Amino acid sequence: MKNKRILFLYNEVMGYLLAGIHSFHLQHPDIEIHLFENDEKKLTPFHFQVNYIKYYKKSAFNKWDVFQDKCTEINPDLLIVSGRMNSHYLKIAKQFKKKIYTVSIQDTQFDNSLRIKFKCILSSILYKQYFDGIWTVGQYGVLLATKLGYSKKNIYNNALSADDRIFNISNQENLFSSDKVIVYVGRFAKEKNLHNFVNVFDEVNKRHNNSWKLLLIGNGDNPFSNLLTNNFEIHPFQQPESLVRLVEHATVFCLPSYFEPWGLVVHEMAKLGKILLISNKCGSVSDFLIDGFNGLSFDPHNIFDWKEKMDYIFSLNEDEKIRYRVNSISLSKRITSEIWAAQLFSIFSNNLGNK
Repeated sequence: MKNKRILFLYNEVMGYLLAGIHSFHLQHPDIEIHLFENDEKKLTPFHFQVNYIKYYKKSAFNKWDVFQDKCTEINPDLLIVSGRMNSHYLKIAKQFKKKIYTVSIQDTQFDNSLRIKFKCILSSILYKQYFDGIWTVGQYGVLLATKLGYSKKNIYNNALSADDRIFNISNQENLFSSDKVIVYVGRFAKEKNLHNFVNVFDEVNKRHNNSWKLLLIGNGDNPFSNLLTNNFEIHPFQQPESLVRLVEHATVFCLPSYFEPWGLVVHEMAKLGKILLISNKCGSVSDFLIDGFNGLSFDPHNIFDWKEKMDYIFSLNEDEKIRYRVNSISLSKRITSEIWAAQLFSIFSNNLGNK
């Protein structure tokens, strides 16, 4: 009799997924995890090596029949697919849906845009022919799954969690640090709104006698090489352990995106006890930021609003900073790798053998 198996078809594997799977493996070592990664489409150079996952590079199975044969050979009891961008992944989901439970894991949030309305209207074509369930994150992710026509019993939350093993306050003294550093972590992409961020920071920092430093960490085309001054510091993409060390003494984290379906980095920085200054276009604001409690949200299209919010945070006294940072850690506990693993097992056990 074969072991029970879960097959993940993923576009890009990051540390948070491995942390969740690791937690799941510790609780259920008898259930095999098989994981495909679309390694040719990676946006970030994250590297990993673990022995509790059977890992496959999709580039080694580019031909459909080869990929299909491998998935059939794996013979999973549950199929989980990240998003719906890979045509081979969708074909496997449609094929396997006839005999096992299939789930789309995604972070898309509901809004009133035409793009989302289009998805809802065409749900039977875009989602339901492939997936029995939706594993999402946040209240607006659940709302979208509902609008797509999925019943409550086939909608699951807590699809994303920061890596608890790495993103945590190992040295509580860091909460009492008074370093005036605001940090951004992410891709250097247009939708991240970094040019405005640099300008807003520069203007607000002048009000504070240029006493703050802006730390930019990310990958992609770097248009900020001319900012290497005492007030700006730029670093390339970091592996998680290095990232934690690099941002250790930063007090504030800012994510100024025009568009950010979720923004897991908000959860990561909350776990590290950062004061949050986050665009209200970021989905994870709903879970990890309460205005006036652990930070502030702002309209990324409203520069005046943004400046006022940054100025307010820069003006906090030391006791207020500590309170905000402790509150960030409290909110970050709403989702953990252990909760993610428990949700995965619930999906697996409740739908095993139902077809």
